[in-house]
Amino acid sequence: MASRRNLKKEIGYNVAELFVDCLLCKTFIPGVDAQKADQAMAGLLDSQDEFIARVQRPNAKEPKQVKAYYKKLRADWAAKVDELIAEISALTK
Repeated sequence: MASRRNLKKEIGYNVAELFVDCLLCKTFIPGVDAQKADQAMAGLLDSQDEFIARVQRPNAKEPKQVKAYYKKLRADWAAKVDELIAEISALTK
């Protein structure tokens, strides 16, 4: 299914961008707590694993339920990305 593949790629791209941002904060900004940055990077990878696993196994068989499942999944992913961005932003304060 093409939309599943695209969703998995989108999740991977988002995580890669956030991982690089976190790594750059850790490396080049003085005063950033390395432990917190490492925890944020580990959290990014855990989130990626969780959401890709959720993409691979919808719970429903009917098309309407599957569509609702993926709509909720996208909303959950957007909320998680916002949460991760806030966590990375907090590293620099």
